[in-house]
Amino acid sequence: MIGIEQPDVSYSAEVLTGEPPPEDTAVPVFIGFTESGPQWSLAAVHSLADFEAAYGGPAPEGFVLYHAVRHYFDNGGRTGYALSLGLYSSLTDLSRDALLDALSDERIAQCVLEEDRITLVCMPEMMRLSDTDTDGWTEAWNALSRIVQARRGVFGILDTPEDPAVARAGLDRFATQQADAAQWTGAYWPRLRTDYVDDVGAAITIPASAAVAAVMASVDQEYGIWSAPANVALSRVVEPTRPWLQSSGLFQTNGASINLIRSFPDGSVRIWGCRTLIQDAGSAWLYVHIRRTLAWIEAQVAQIVRPFVFEPNILLT
Repeated sequence: MIGIEQPDVSYSAEVLTGEPPPEDTAVPVFIGFTESGPQWSLAAVHSLADFEAAYGGPAPEGFVLYHAVRHYFDNGGRTGYALSLGLYSSLTDLSRDALLDALSDERIAQCVLEEDRITLVCMPEMMRLSDTDTDGWTEAWNALSRIVQARRGVFGILDTPEDPAVARAGLDRFATQQADAAQWTGAYWPRLRTDYVDDVGAAITIPASAAVAAVMASVDQEYGIWSAPANVALSRVVEPTRPWLQSSGLFQTNGASINLIRSFPDGSVRIWGCRTLIQDAGSAWLYVHIRRTLAWIEAQVAQIVRPFVFEPNILLT
């Protein structure tokens, strides 16, 4: 990768020899609200044009799914799925509780369970929660953790509140309440100020999950799923909404850690870290790419042996 030293990547970020897996190993599903289209069912999207054909155009202020999907493809994303939780026209006054109910709906997990190509889950509409609502963010993270636990091998990309104190409090709760899901999730801070503009010319801010999913997809294809999805410059990003010096220790050498996105003197904005939410720094599942690599190997082995499961068990003498 590009030669900028970063924490907690070097020991396992070396590119291994051999060709990367030929299939798409990073296939996200983006969950949120849309202008039109079917609700509570998956649609495959291979470009922003596919998304617009299925779900319509840009969102009113506050809804971010459209711009998240746009950012995914602008950062090299290849393919994915979208799931509409409802239409803008029926959600002019979306309350906190209604948002959390939608994000927690059991139909989401069922859709992910039924589509075995999905390996990543993003819920960018979490950004609608108040940055001071620790309980709300914890509930949203718990909802995403239930989705990734619906089927083994699915990894959740968590967006975070802007306030680092609230992000830290939510992380500590999550690491305690969802210990089993911690190895299957990673969190990223802060949000990204893009060069996209709205109807009045104001810069559009979006959460980081879509860009992270795109980096996973591009790194998987170029280097292999075993390579760290970090230290990669993001496209269409002007700057993070907060400098990393304000992170107040969100990235920790020991204990559960949130991965940072930060600016560099060369003008680039990069993902800085590739940790899961595991608390134990000695865990085998401390790093995102290690957890995803082993899940991919398990899936490959299961596919290889599937034809032989019901073969007669013949003893040779």
